[in-house]
Amino acid sequence: MKKRTGIGAISIIMLIGIFLISGSAYAKTDWNVVKQIELSGPVLDMAGSPDGQKIFALTEREIVVYSAANQMIESRIPLKESFNRLIFDGRNKTLILSGGTSKMIKIIQVVEIFDVEVAGLPFKGPENA
Repeated sequence: MKKRTGIGAISIIMLIGIFLISGSAYAKTDWNVVKQIELSGPVLDMAGSPDGQKIFALTEREIVVYSAANQMIESRIPLKESFNRLIFDGRNKTLILSGGTSKMIKIIQVVEIFDVEVAGLPFKGPENA
């Protein structure tokens, strides 16, 4: 029985020694500011779309929608209630708001609207239909 205890103690001491002798490896990180956006109020919460194309910033009275592709604020969604938590559900393309002084959860469907330029394209029927 003493032989097993001795082998176990030696094994533990060897493991501790290996961890103490081996140095820690740290990776360097390089970073730079890509864009800085000034808003009218403090940001309470943020969420991004799964594809990385949209960033949603919750402020006290609105949700600011930033387009990463166009590098500009694309739209603003006004809020009547006060919220402090924002989640983006990529599967259903909805923003889910909660918290604040409001005792509710608000779900907002996000639908993208695309401008289609039709000038000069062939059409059937009256021009101003």
